[in-house]
Amino acid sequence: YYDYRFNLVAVRETLNLEQQAAIVLHELRHLFHVERGFRLMLEYSRDEMVRMTFAVEAEVQAFSALFAWRLRSAGDERLWLTLLGFGRYADIARQFQRVMEQSGDELAAAKAAFDQWYRSDWRITGYFRGCTTGYLDLLKETRLIERYDSLPESFFDRLCELPDGRNYGCHESKEIGVTSRHP
Repeated sequence: YYDYRFNLVAVRETLNLEQQAAIVLHELRHLFHVERGFRLMLEYSRDEMVRMTFAVEAEVQAFSALFAWRLRSAGDERLWLTLLGFGRYADIARQFQRVMEQSGDELAAAKAAFDQWYRSDWRITGYFRGCTTGYLDLLKETRLIERYDSLPESFFDRLCELPDGRNYGCHESKEIGVTSRHP
């Protein structure tokens, strides 16, 4: 996990090296997002923080698939096979692969992987609960009153920028606007 409040990445030592690498890649992408302002904030409503959490997690998984695919294309498939081995997330990598094999378009494949994240009730439920708990805990710690403000309309415009500056357009996804799919 990545703890943005302490700027700390923790990885379970019982995982094999490839699993650890996949987790570190995932958590470093979170660090990238936190530096750009994608983190739990009390300035906005709980539902908006849930919406942001869903989008960030979807983006991190899409980015991980893209990175692992590029390594695979360069001759090292270990990280790719590791992603396919993460049972509750393997569908995201498979969706990325389907689109790559059909189109050869990394940006389209990343966008498809992003959208695929939302197709799991387990992910929606789990991340909703985790985000809501974190939000309520932070409210309790700070003794602030919950706000009901919405994120700015352009908030997600830069979420899906790749290191080379290209944006694969997840901010245009109908999924990113979902605020009511939680349990």
